[in-house]
Amino acid sequence: MLILRPLSLEEFPLLVPYGYAFFREYEGHVNGVEFRGDVFLESMELMAQWYDLTVFGLFTQAGTFVGGLAAYLQPDIFTKDKVARDVFVYIDPAYRGGTNALRLITAYQDWAKSHGARYAFMVHLHHGPLAEKFQRVFEALGYVKMETAYRLAL
Repeated sequence: MLILRPLSLEEFPLLVPYGYAFFREYEGHVNGVEFRGDVFLESMELMAQWYDLTVFGLFTQAGTFVGGLAAYLQPDIFTKDKVARDVFVYIDPAYRGGTNALRLITAYQDWAKSHGARYAFMVHLHHGPLAEKFQRVFEALGYVKMETAYRLAL
């Protein structure tokens, strides 16, 4: 069984290859953008400074990082309720299946609740190899589809 634990800020560089893998797997989400590991890492570090950010990691028994989930807290603009939002979820394909994604999402929900969040949001990309599977997982956990995001390159 994989070990699930929070990452320290010093461990954030472990996320870079997984950021790139996510980027490649979901190219339609980031079309027209070139992946830069230094920008990805700096953005994660800035989020840690600006928000109450947490990153959960999955590790093998030997200590190899194989995936993670990053999330932050913010106030809801209409209610001032504290809400949690995910920013990044990726698991190495060799470790997908079983309960690994569920363990990450549950850890995120527990963290959000323990930090006073009233709601937890999960971003669902409408394309990519796991879109339908994640939709079923989110709905089984009680998530309700709320919105669709559009993006315009400027």
